[in-house]
Amino acid sequence: LNFWATWCPPCKAEMPSIQALKDKFQSDDRVVFMLVEIDGEAAKAHEFMKQGKMDLPIFYPESEIPSNWLGQSIPTTVILDKEGNVAAHHEGMADYSRKEVFDFITTLISK
Repeated sequence: LNFWATWCPPCKAEMPSIQALKDKFQSDDRVVFMLVEIDGEAAKAHEFMKQGKMDLPIFYPESEIPSNWLGQSIPTTVILDKEGNVAAHHEGMADYSRKEVFDFITTLISK
């Protein structure tokens, strides 16, 4: 889960790395990517993805986001294990195309 907004430069800056990670898992249905645009700016969000040639799935919250998932800043990324428990939580921009992230998720799905 990645929480972001269209007005957030760090959110937009990390998207290509999330796309790269998603591409690495494209044939693995055990890994699901959800990009949660917190302001409901559907047209802007889809246009941003289109301009960046990204196919990240965008979702819009219909209820309050749990505080253990989204604190006070965006971007925030939460990685859940198979049981839905928080396995990793990161606030702020990150490079998700790093091998360490891929390896972490690969370890999670093999458990």
